[in-house]
Amino acid sequence: MKTCIKCHVRVTDSTDVCPLCKSVLSEPRGPASQNAFPTPEIDSKQYHFLKRLLIFLSVIVGSASLFINFITYDGFLWSLITVAGILYLWAVISHSVANHINVASKILVQSFLGSIFIVLIDYLLGYRGWSVDFVIPSIFSTADVAVVIVILINRMNWRNYMLYQFVIALLGFVPLLLYLINISDNPIFVIISTSLSALSLLGTFIFGDKAVKSELRRRLHF
Repeated sequence: MKTCIKCHVRVTDSTDVCPLCKSVLSEPRGPASQNAFPTPEIDSKQYHFLKRLLIFLSVIVGSASLFINFITYDGFLWSLITVAGILYLWAVISHSVANHINVASKILVQSFLGSIFIVLIDYLLGYRGWSVDFVIPSIFSTADVAVVIVILINRMNWRNYMLYQFVIALLGFVPLLLYLINISDNPIFVIISTSLSALSLLGTFIFGDKAVKSELRRRLHF
């Protein structure tokens, strides 16, 4: 059972926000309480059949790609891109359809996984550097804008997104780091990504003031 430190009310549901003052509820120290209003789960034969069918087709496509690549090998392991794409697609779908996961968390995780996937493709294609020069800065820039839009749309629950916005903004400085150590050589995309991250952090601390600092201390435990 969670407790609101401002209203001192106890909430038996699994929500993270107080229904009265919209503050973030404190986590229980004991065993996790069950949701008073459980989310209905889809339990139909059609759904499970479709899921098993897609898994079966994924295994068939991945195996066929590896086999064809093996018997026609000409120095290029294109099948690894196919297998990596299938695994990435399943990871994205599984994470996206999970209703209990924070929207900002989905943006963060998918941006991170997408960046790794793009670098892998670039590496398998002979590494031209386009992944770190163009795609990664674009991914983090888009993530910065996306999480800000989510916060603006759902301003009452901004505390639920604060930590993820902070982490995404920090990731936006990764292209700058890659540029400084000569891994990336496209300053335009680096400037865009860094500027958006800096504006995101600056706007958060200016408009959030003490509430933001207090929330970050609570989330990061310092």
